[in-house]
Amino acid sequence: MGRSTDKLKASIKAIMTTRRYSIQELANMSGLSYGAIYKFLTTESYQMSLNNIERIADALDLTVSGLINWRAKP
Repeated sequence: MGRSTDKLKASIKAIMTTRRYSIQELANMSGLSYGAIYKFLTTESYQMSLNNIERIADALDLTVSGLINWRAKP
């Protein structure tokens, strides 16, 4: 798995934790299935399309770049 994918997964998980979103809530917000998000976040070999990553970013009110580079505010 590439560094950017690992960073993306870590960012999504951190945002979900900070905002107290469950996988199901993110699925509902993005229009993606629970299974797709769960597999992407927990399975090393599962790849997600750029279109679906954009849907997650939109659901979180971020750009894809903002999602990848997200940092929690202190």
